[in-house]
Amino acid sequence: MKTTPIALSLGGLVGTTLSMPAYCQALPSPALLTVQVEKVITAFAINYLGASVGQERRLGSSVTFLYGLGAHYSYYSTGFPIGGTRFLNVLDPVFGRDYSTGGITPYAFGEFRLYHTLFHRASAGKDIRHNAANYFALFGEQPLAKNNLVEVPNLAIASVVGLKYGLRRSLGAHLSVDGSVGIANKISRTQHTLLPRLDLGVAWQL
Repeated sequence: MKTTPIALSLGGLVGTTLSMPAYCQALPSPALLTVQVEKVITAFAINYLGASVGQERRLGSSVTFLYGLGAHYSYYSTGFPIGGTRFLNVLDPVFGRDYSTGGITPYAFGEFRLYHTLFHRASAGKDIRHNAANYFALFGEQPLAKNNLVEVPNLAIASVVGLKYGLRRSLGAHLSVDGSVGIANKISRTQHTLLPRLDLGVAWQL
């Protein structure tokens, strides 16, 4: 513990001055907890009907930009009309005949994330490796190629933009799980479709 010397003066009856040392304890400065997202995270992820590889870069103490490439199995069936339509707009729900179609859709993605519980989790002594916290995100996804999906005249390939709220939790030195719920706007040449979005995946940090 740091000590600080203090000089005390005592006046005597004969006019002399005595000087004696005294000591008091100096209070330590409070420790400042510095918490911020990781500078760079590169990961391979598997999610519903697809896989991706991406990199997340720090933009601020709790803000990141995540970007990368992925592949998604898109399909449509009149018997299960919303199962795999991540990049599909259905132009006419009552097309007049039953059919099904599917194929792999490569895509690029990017999203801004705000990890708003990062400091709280660190202060509580919880694991924040791999940016393990709750977040708000603005995201976008762009298909990179057309395939046999668009041979059906009732379907159109769509770009996606949206908002979501999610959480990431670390499962070990390299493994994490990420889940989110939000709203997505699927945009094709003649149609905009606003739908809920639910995502769940696991990622391996490289």
